[in-house]
Amino acid sequence: MRGGSRLCEQQLRRLAIQSYGTPSDLAKREHGFNAWMKTGLRVYDLLRELGYPTYRGGAVPGTAMEVFPHATSVVLAGALPPARASRTARREWRAGVLEAAGVAAAGLASSDAVDAALAALTGVLAL
Repeated sequence: MRGGSRLCEQQLRRLAIQSYGTPSDLAKREHGFNAWMKTGLRVYDLLRELGYPTYRGGAVPGTAMEVFPHATSVVLAGALPPARASRTARREWRAGVLEAAGVAAAGLASSDAVDAALAALTGVLAL
């Protein structure tokens, strides 16, 4: 980590893709808001123990990777979502990205469902 965030987070910001930065300050990591990050890191530890190391480059099969559905949707759409869009409009925009990629999104009623589909699509595309 450099400058308070991971290199991949810095690269996303250069593309105007916003994400939550992973705190480099250990005290900030203890803040309750960041509990989801700790849970995610524990999941990667468990996956590694099961024989699925974290993807670091090269062949994808048999690895675990971090997926950021917003970044996937921006890359696939070739554009950022509309500025100042409501939560519902952002979900609909992401669902439209899925549809354009050939994924039926009509039954995906929540942002979490749309994001899960985008994460799955990312994995399929990586393979």
